[in-house]
Amino acid sequence: MDIVIGAITEVVKYLVSPFMNHVSYLVHYKRNVNDLREPMTRLGEMKADVQRSIDAARMRREVIKIVVEGWLTRVNEMQSKEMTLNNTLEQSKGCLQGGCSVHYQVGKDAKEMIDQVKDLLNEGRTFIVVSDPAPLPPSLETMQMLEFQVYDSTKLAMDQIMEALKREDVNMVGVYGLGGVGKTTLMKHMAKILKRDKVFYHVVMVTVSQNPAWTKIQGEIAENLGLPLTQESLSMRARLLLDKLKEEKQMLIVLDDLWNSVNLLEQIGIPYGNNCKVVLTTRRLEVCIQMETQFNVELKVLSEGDAWILFKWAVGDLIQNDNTLLPKAKQIVRECGGLPLAIVTIGRALRAKDQSVWNDAASQLMKKSSSPPDIEGMHEKVFCSIELSYNYLASEDTKFCFLLCCMFPEDFSISENDLLPYVVGEGVFRGIDSLMEARNRLHTHMERLKWSCLLFDDSRRTGSVRMHDIIRDVSIWIASKEGRDFVVKSGRELTQFQDRDEELGKCKRLSLMQNKITHLPNLLDCSQLVTLSLRDNHDLREIPDDFFQGMKSLKTLDLKRTNICSIPSSLSSLMNLRVLLFSNSAASEGNPPLDVSLLGKLKKLQILHIFQSNVEKLPEEIGELSNLKSLNLGDNKNLTIAPNILSRLSLLEELYLKNSFHAWEMEGRSSEDDKAGSSSSKAAACLSEVASLSALSLTTLEIRVSNIKCLSAINIPFHWENLTCFVVVFGRAVDRDEYYCNTNVAFSGVSIPQFSDRERIYLMERAERLDLRQCRGLKYILSVGARGLNNLRVLYVHMCDGIDEYILSCTTTFVVDEATEVPQIAFSRLERLNLQDLPKLKAICNSHGSRGRGGGGGGCFNNLRFLRLWSCSSLITIIPSDLLAKLPNLEELEVFECPGAIEVFNSEGLEQTQTAIMSKLKRLELIILTSLRTIWQGVVSPLSFMNLECIFLYELRLKILFPLAMAQRLQQLKRLSISECKEMVEIISMDEGNENRVQGISSSSTLHYFNPASTYINNPSSSSSLLRPTPIFGNLRFLGVYFCDSLKHILPMSLAEGLLQLEELDIKMCPNLEEIIVNDRDCHDDIEEKKTIFPRLRDLELIELPNISMVSKGILLRRHDYYWPSLETLKVFGCSNLERLPVNLEMAPKLREMKVEEEWFNGLGWPDHDDDHQTDEDNEQFHLHRLRERGVKILGLGNKSGFLLPGAWCYSSLLCLGSCAPAMPPIFVSWKSSAGERAVGNGAFCFLSSLERGAEIVPIGSCMAAGIDE
Repeated sequence: MDIVIGAITEVVKYLVSPFMNHVSYLVHYKRNVNDLREPMTRLGEMKADVQRSIDAARMRREVIKIVVEGWLTRVNEMQSKEMTLNNTLEQSKGCLQGGCSVHYQVGKDAKEMIDQVKDLLNEGRTFIVVSDPAPLPPSLETMQMLEFQVYDSTKLAMDQIMEALKREDVNMVGVYGLGGVGKTTLMKHMAKILKRDKVFYHVVMVTVSQNPAWTKIQGEIAENLGLPLTQESLSMRARLLLDKLKEEKQMLIVLDDLWNSVNLLEQIGIPYGNNCKVVLTTRRLEVCIQMETQFNVELKVLSEGDAWILFKWAVGDLIQNDNTLLPKAKQIVRECGGLPLAIVTIGRALRAKDQSVWNDAASQLMKKSSSPPDIEGMHEKVFCSIELSYNYLASEDTKFCFLLCCMFPEDFSISENDLLPYVVGEGVFRGIDSLMEARNRLHTHMERLKWSCLLFDDSRRTGSVRMHDIIRDVSIWIASKEGRDFVVKSGRELTQFQDRDEELGKCKRLSLMQNKITHLPNLLDCSQLVTLSLRDNHDLREIPDDFFQGMKSLKTLDLKRTNICSIPSSLSSLMNLRVLLFSNSAASEGNPPLDVSLLGKLKKLQILHIFQSNVEKLPEEIGELSNLKSLNLGDNKNLTIAPNILSRLSLLEELYLKNSFHAWEMEGRSSEDDKAGSSSSKAAACLSEVASLSALSLTTLEIRVSNIKCLSAINIPFHWENLTCFVVVFGRAVDRDEYYCNTNVAFSGVSIPQFSDRERIYLMERAERLDLRQCRGLKYILSVGARGLNNLRVLYVHMCDGIDEYILSCTTTFVVDEATEVPQIAFSRLERLNLQDLPKLKAICNSHGSRGRGGGGGGCFNNLRFLRLWSCSSLITIIPSDLLAKLPNLEELEVFECPGAIEVFNSEGLEQTQTAIMSKLKRLELIILTSLRTIWQGVVSPLSFMNLECIFLYELRLKILFPLAMAQRLQQLKRLSISECKEMVEIISMDEGNENRVQGISSSSTLHYFNPASTYINNPSSSSSLLRPTPIFGNLRFLGVYFCDSLKHILPMSLAEGLLQLEELDIKMCPNLEEIIVNDRDCHDDIEEKKTIFPRLRDLELIELPNISMVSKGILLRRHDYYWPSLETLKVFGCSNLERLPVNLEMAPKLREMKVEEEWFNGLGWPDHDDDHQTDEDNEQFHLHRLRERGVKILGLGNKSGFLLPGAWCYSSLLCLGSCAPAMPPIFVSWKSSAGERAVGNGAFCFLSSLERGAEIVPIGSCMAAGIDE
């Protein structure tokens, strides 16, 4: 029975117990919920503790344990579940239906969660630590970066940075440049080198970015030093890091991508100076200035050649295997403008793509549309990167000036004068009334844009800037966005104007510059248009009369350099117009005079420029423009100005009358009447009107006064002190050049007046530039009467026959009172001196008041930088000894056709001084000096001529150009061009005895030539002689030798080995040249060595050298050939004595192109290869096959009959074209070998106006000298 009862009891328990649990969930649901609250509170507290530990660990850059992160996730889920439970219980209150089921579920969930929370609490108590130690930061050696290649721009920047870091006085270096130009990649590469070569013991590179996290930056630096930074306080961390860095030796820190200045000591803890140096990279030069960097390096975009190399690397082997892609590839590279980021992005996007994709990419890049090209990566990587620089500009005015620049065509040279009318028309600068203030403000914004690397100085046009092609694309994209509403279609060669374009409805700024538009619509409805530019549409001949009716808001209208001959009537309806620019590119082609009388209705005009437009009369209506501030009527050669028009323009600040009206009235009669002796009523404006404006508002003036008496006859004095800029020409018109200053005075074809009136003296004393051309009665410069001319910066003297023996007196006297005369130094600010066609001139100046051979007084010419002497036949010594030491800042010396000159530099009498002479001279040009005996005469100190970079010599009758010791002084020489020196037998003399005789250098100061095999200069046992010898011309990049008939070799081997930087070697028309390098070594030296010659040489040209047989006959004495590691291009023509290529192709691994004479090339012998049974034909085919395998391009240049060389007469004609011509190597003209091939006339030189330095002329046909494919 007991057994039965026990069994029944167990069954009941088994059945009842679960039932009771479920009943308990329902009955005790409130108690279960209350029991859950206490453990959940403890779990929340534990979670907060763990989270704090995690945050602290993350600040130390430690790695959080996976189990901790998992626990934290489960805790968050549990807290979310409890919140849901409480919400469910709250909602069930007052609910009769379904209330029991809800209570049951709440009670059950709460009971289960209590157990789960207990488990989480137990697990959390096991977390003694929540993280693992941080991994070591990536070392410089493991940093991910593009495969680094050294190009010209990067090499230059690397050299500058390295040189700066090695200087003891430099602790901080700034590296700046456009976004995407490669600053980060460059510094990663340099950091590796600096650490590898142990220049610094520690090298740390950290990224700062726009929103710097200073604790993170501190942590990265500290971790590289093994310093744990656990503190949260930024200042405490900075102090600890500072103490650590002070203990380190030779530390370099690279702060990459810095956008704002930072206090390195306080904010980070970097004690730059002593043992710690800093390099910062930034897009903004302003950051470098604010950070007070001691040396700044600009990283520039790649050259076209280097950009092509990078693009080929980025795109892979596709181009090499498919020649049909080459034209599009070249086009794409040009559009990238040398910007590495764009080149790599586009190159990678085009990898393995077909022809259609390439065509589409090139087309998009050419179109310059308002949206980024649809090329993978261009928007996010390139456009957005550059937009960051734009967004970071602090001023909205700066941003708007940047956007205005995109209206100009691609590669346009933008001056501030180009941009100012647009700024004034738009009213960009609020609160500014005068043009002078607007110019100054605009200059400030342009400087900011240059400092941000969004604009670049134009090296070809002083004072102008250019916009990089990609940056312009980005600016057009930004400018076209809603709210700015620019429409830019400049430079697209459009022939028709699409007036139905949907963009025009809301357009505010429309640029159609530099197109080929011939017709405009009758009416253009652009009610919101503020700025319209049609400049440089040379085919546009007329504007329909109603064209401007729909442009009531127009404020700026640019019609410069069109062919419009009349002003449409609707122009007078533009009552809001502030700026009108108008010029006719064909004004001299018989067009009728331009009537501008209706412009008098445009009362709001502030800037009116109507130049070169065939305006013959300035109408009375122009005097009604009471708001006019700038009036330009230049190059209207037949213009007449009636009286009382200019004087009514009371707000006029700028008046330009260049090559225009000049027949000013004298008081009461005209200049013509004055000559005839009769009086009449005034028919033209008088200078008194201009003088009255100078007392009111005039700040800029450009006029010509044909009758010099007019100036002395006016009854209203000129207020020259109010003029900040002026050009005043007395007499005949004078052509302007690039060296004009702010204040300029010229006398041309007139007698120099005696200046007794203080007003005229004041004019001369204010002048920064003075031109004296064909002036009668002028004996020397100070006879003009000004006191010292110490404001003068530029002086031109041309064909003044009265000048006798000397032209300048460096001292004059100033009368203080009747008993006192004080001597004054003249020309103390003179920077540029040009003396031309002065046949009696024997010396530049007489510093002591006597007429002997003289140089300069103390302080005279101290600032002279450029000296040019042309056709001064009586000059014997160009720079005599007493002038030589007085030119400490001379940078360029050009001497042309002075047949009496026997020496250039004479230093006799300076033997006792150790002062360096000509230490800043960079460029020397000596041309057609037929009597010259020596360039350098006398003793010079070792530091003299130390910065000379470019030497150009043409038609000198010297046997030796450089004594050895002088050549060694020219360590900065980069370009050397020698032409028509027919008697020259040696470029550098190795005869020390002859050198001392010619040079006047004592044996104690003689330098020894470069010998790579030698470690010691003198006695190898002497500790004082453990100096490595200095190479000759160690920085020379270009060497050109032309038409030197007596030369048999270029350089001896001992000197050639020092040309470590030579990149181009160009030798032409030297009929007796036998070899380039003559061997002056022992024939057993280095007999087994693979000899490297010219390690950086890229281009070798040998043209018309009939006697040359090989590069060096020394090859025959060795069992090896020379190694040419960098040679890329080889040109050979007219070298009939060469039986083999001058370069062993196996020794030139980078050779990619040969340009050779076909007949000669087909008859070449080839070195044997390993096959013993080869025939000559097999051998030739073997080598040609090897060339094809390597991708070497062989271009045949035809026959000798197609190769013409203009001689000295042709070159002399080039010299008359301007200052750029003397820097050219001889010009080689290629012509088709057909009838009349020898008739070289004006046609051969029609391209001269567009030549740059070093250019070659290629009119038509087979291009032998230039090496271009037919």
